[in-house]
Amino acid sequence: RDGGWVTNKPNAKPGVAAENAEPVRKGHSVGMQRLVDVVRKTGARNIVSASGLDWGYDLSGVLTGFALVDKSGNGVMYESHVYPWKREWQRMFLDAAAKYPILVGEVGCQPTPMPFEDSKTFEKPESWAPDMLGCIQQHRLNWTAWCFHPSASPCLLADWTYAPTPYWGVPAKAALKGQAFELKRMR
Repeated sequence: RDGGWVTNKPNAKPGVAAENAEPVRKGHSVGMQRLVDVVRKTGARNIVSASGLDWGYDLSGVLTGFALVDKSGNGVMYESHVYPWKREWQRMFLDAAAKYPILVGEVGCQPTPMPFEDSKTFEKPESWAPDMLGCIQQHRLNWTAWCFHPSASPCLLADWTYAPTPYWGVPAKAALKGQAFELKRMR
């Protein structure tokens, strides 16, 4: 929120895939609050969508003193990107969703592991997709499924005829049409 010197390092945890294998880097961030303030000084009043840490996933800081303040606009919604290798849903985005508007701006799964996953961290779509959609419905979250492209994973489309992929496109389309999904297991 406030900016300053930041580092980026691999964050491997037991049972959780680390998406970033790059070496530690340091850089200076102006901070999200400063960005909101600068945008508001231009006269813009649009809703601000602010993503969390960890590639947009982690919103836990919003509840620990790092929420953004919007004094002259139409407010802030927080955005989380949720994929099968992400864990601790309650702490990472659902707790914030109880207090703030949340957009699950990227969400999806695929039938094969990502390059940074192994057999212990990979979760099959047939168990993850219904639970994620059930979580979204149960907590009344706003969401956009990722990705509306046949080769940008996780794919909603099998090809450019817009046929849905069986592993993610079919359940996402069913949810958008009103089918209820049950959350059986939190991650």
